[in-house]
Amino acid sequence: MAKEIHEQPEVVGHTLARYVDMAAERVALPVSLPFDFKDIHGISITACGTASYAGIVAQVLCSSAFRGCLCSSSMSPPNSSYQRGRRLRKGD
Repeated sequence: MAKEIHEQPEVVGHTLARYVDMAAERVALPVSLPFDFKDIHGISITACGTASYAGIVAQVLCSSAFRGCLCSSSMSPPNSSYQRGRRLRKGD
């Protein structure tokens, strides 16, 4: 897991390099997308464990970037009883 963590900056850089021109400070999306941003009415984010922190950040960013768009989330924080294999019951 440590190897993947250390590789993340390089991997993200390679992924974004295709769409981001740092010299011109522009983002170039593909000419035709399979959807229209105007048709998006909601975004659902699901995360578990430490990824829930990234999910919370994504929810905040989506809520501010796409005003009027519902951004819902379903997240289980790290070390929650759900992650340890025991679902909470009513009254727990």
